Formats: sequence, structure tokens, C-alpha cells
Amino acid sequence: PAQMASGFAELTGHDFLRINTATPGLRILNFDPPVVTVDDFLTAAQCDALIEAARASGEMKVSAVGGAANVNIRTSRTVTLNIPALTEHPTKKAILDAAEALLPELKGLGASKNAFKSPTSSSPFSFELPQVAHYSGGEYFKTHEDAFPEAIAQEKGYQRRATVLVYLNDVAEGGATKFDQIGIEVRPKKGQCLLFFPGTQASMPDARTLHTACEAVPGHEKWISQLWVSGYAGKHTPEGIPPGPGDRAARRAAEKAAKKNSKHGVSRGTK
Repeated sequence: PAQMASGFAELTGHDFLRINTATPGLRILNFDPPVVTVDDFLTAAQCDALIEAARASGEMKVSAVGGAANVNIRTSRTVTLNIPALTEHPTKKAILDAAEALLPELKGLGASKNAFKSPTSSSPFSFELPQVAHYSGGEYFKTHEDAFPEAIAQEKGYQRRATVLVYLNDVAEGGATKFDQIGIEVRPKKGQCLLFFPGTQASMPDARTLHTACEAVPGHEKWISQLWVSGYAGKHTPEGIPPGPGDRAARRAAEKAAKKNSKHGVSRGTK
């Protein structure tokens, strides 16, 4: 219903990044935290071409996850789309264009000179370089968050605000993306995008988006493309609190109270 779509767009715009709810093929899987899928985000031909180019590049390497505690958390192989064979690949541009259409605040970012640079106060969003990942049968990425811990986000000056994951092939058995905290499981569907928000507008990681890349059953494989949208986490970012039920209502109540006080000439300061 239109009213639900409008409310969902308002929610995402307030705490995350506004979603264009008029996007064809969009389906809301979870309201808060927002999780959506978009059918036909890429065409079958675009998916096939990117898989073939990544496979032929000879650059697929075992995925690295930092930290000793992360040993054996991930067994897939990845390649970043900045090597000569892939940096100008048409499907890379198609992913960026589709992401901008889905998230209107990013409009024109892909053509900007700052598209892949660290976000700043004057250029608050950027893309991390898109990747292609390949999971052979039995390979996985155990439960993890995409967002940076708060201290690291502040050190870097940016936080991962959106994950745009595109399934490049159908997987007959296994290979689902499972959100452990909210009980949602998404099976790979060729050309479909899965969008969620690992970090909030306040640059806080949202632990509700913990997710697992489940094993593809032996004899099957999974190909995905993943794109992260980063947002500036500098001084203009409001002080964050961990998100969750009630936080949004409390913030909105505080905002209304502040506006009311302002109208009545109430101010705060030192005596």
C-alpha cells in the first residue's frame, strides 16, 4: 500500500538512507531494520558477463578478514573491480547506476571525481570499490557485521552505511544470506539485489544486521557482487546511540521538544 511505502521511505530517510520505494521489483522483507530485495537489479546478460570476466581475470583470491579472531570465518574468493580487466566493465557501471536509482541521495555519485574517495563533510557519501565473490560448494562467510566498530569508524572518518549485494546466479541448494537477529533468510536469485543498512545515520553499527553467508551445497556454487556505500563520520555527525526499538521514538520526541522550546523562546546556556 502507498501509505506503508511512504512510511517506510520516511523511516529509511530518517535513520539510514532514503529508499526509492517506487523502484520496480522492490520488496520489503523487514521494516526495522530495513531489509529489501529488488528483482532484475541486473539483467541475466550483465550477471553472466561479470562472472565470466571475474573468472577469466585470474585475480580471484581467498577473501581476507582482518583480526586473529576472524581465522576461518570466510572461505570464499573475491576480486575487486579495479583491476585492468574489470575497472571499466559495463556491469560495474550498471551496478552503480542502479544503486543511485534505489538510493536517491547518491544521485550522480558514480560520475563524481570523489566517487571512490573517503567521504568528507562536503562530499558525505562514497562507494567502496565493488567486488565479486565466488563461493564453491561448502564455502561460507560466517556470521559477521559489515559496519565498522564505532571507534574504527571515527578513526577512519566514515562508516559503512549501506550494503548493496547482487546475486549473479541462481543457487539450487544452500547459499542463502541469513540475518540471525531478525530471522530472515534470502535465497540467491540471479539479478536480484539485497539491500540493508549496516550503519546508521549517526555512524553507529546496527548489530541487528548481523548476517551469515550460508554454505552452498557441494556440487553448487554462488557468485555475488557487493558494493558498500560509506558515509562521513566526522564532527558534523550527531552523537550516536545503539539503534533499536524505542530509540527512534525517543529521538523524534526530543526533536519535537526542542522545536517547541525554540518557538517559546526557551534556550540553554551557561550561567
